Amino acid sequence: MEFELIEIAPDRVELLRDALIELHRHESAVQPTLGHAPARADDDYWRLYAARFAEWHASGNGFCLAAVADRENNDEALGFVFAVERQGDTAYDAGERIGYVEELAVLEQARHKGIGRALMAAAIERFRERGLASFKLSTVPGNDDARAFYSALGMAPAANLMIGRVDAVIDRAKGP
Repeated sequence: MEFELIEIAPDRVELLRDALIELHRHESAVQPTLGHAPARADDDYWRLYAARFAEWHASGNGFCLAAVADRENNDEALGFVFAVERQGDTAYDAGERIGYVEELAVLEQARHKGIGRALMAAAIERFRERGLASFKLSTVPGNDDARAFYSALGMAPAANLMIGRVDAVIDRAKGP
């Protein structure tokens, strides 16, 4: 499958809708709740994501690259990566600034064609150009395919995300 990578600005975020909704449905299927938090409805998720995308991009620290089959008529992204630059961890010396892959999505019919690898390589190259030595990302617990993909790229698990409901944890935290 032939494709090109193009930069996506906030005014073109609609190109990402199908890939993003597909990613959301997949994550919701493999992990219906995140702790106590249920997955959002597709439309709610899309509205919120599109608004936040503009904010993240406007900060100057974010970039989005999309794989499109036809550069002239790129009305649908086959996949995309959205990444940002953040402050580095305080407890671990991975650099003062670190890259963070917010989202990586490839449409199911476009998978296993090198698109995910090309998107990750381009994002990592951007991180390198910015002088970053490290980057990280997260996946939902049930997304074993994503973990296998990232492991094949040389990444390793480094932390577990914990989530709690304030009203459910507060009494336990206060103790007996």
